[in-house]
Amino acid sequence: MDLGQFVNDTDSMLNGVWVDFMDGRILIAKFGNPNYQAFIQGNRVPEAAVDFEGGKASDELVDLMCRGMAETVLLGWEGFTIRGEPVEYSTETAYRVLKQFDGFRNQVIAQSSQQAHFANEEFEEALNKIGPF
Repeated sequence: MDLGQFVNDTDSMLNGVWVDFMDGRILIAKFGNPNYQAFIQGNRVPEAAVDFEGGKASDELVDLMCRGMAETVLLGWEGFTIRGEPVEYSTETAYRVLKQFDGFRNQVIAQSSQQAHFANEEFEEALNKIGPF
């Protein structure tokens, strides 16, 4: 396995890449990118909200994750409809959709976690930083 495939392209990791998604496309940044981490760190939920009851995250924790994803991970979409009517992208609409439709949220997490979307084709500089082999 070539470890070079794990070198991230910083621009696409933060600013997103367009990915085909069902009948449309989504503009996604990498899940867990520095902007997402900063959002989560800056918006801590009370300690009690972090406890998982019956394997399910608290509403506060889900809300924080959805807000963070809407602001830093799901950056746009094309071709989305509800009942045949176009749904224009906005951060607020993305937040509401992510929060309401957990299946959609899970798919966005899966797509934004795929390393192949963010791999840096020109990784020689990064490899040089970790030394000769």
